[in-house]
Amino acid sequence: MIEKLKELLESMEKMKEVQRIVYDYFKHLTTLSTGLILIIVAFLEKVFSDPIGIPYVVISVICFALCLIGSLLALPSPGNIILYMTAMRISLQGEDAEKAIKEGDKTMKVINKTVNRMKIYDHVTRYSFLAGIIAFLIFAGINFFN
Repeated sequence: MIEKLKELLESMEKMKEVQRIVYDYFKHLTTLSTGLILIIVAFLEKVFSDPIGIPYVVISVICFALCLIGSLLALPSPGNIILYMTAMRISLQGEDAEKAIKEGDKTMKVINKTVNRMKIYDHVTRYSFLAGIIAFLIFAGINFFN
């Protein structure tokens, strides 16, 4: 029983670091998406006097906005997982190991739901960001060569 608790505590420490990295990932996507939306607006005003392929710009802005929204929705999740893990760790270090394990199972269910939600946000943000980049590159290529 004690060995199982030690293994669980060690894996929780590793998961905390993973969640910090995930938080940084979504934070950087938020920054990049916001910056790219602003660059696109500046590009349209300054660089191209008579742009061709405006639908690509619209698609690009929508994709970056979707990435931004998905990232903002995902940002609290890693912090919540760290809080759940901290609470679980405190209860596991208590006196009643059986009770702690039962409560740990409940907490793990909540953590798993949060992780599954983050996977959805990850797919949405990743693919919308990539689609936004591709649409913008197509727009820039069309206008650069005309």
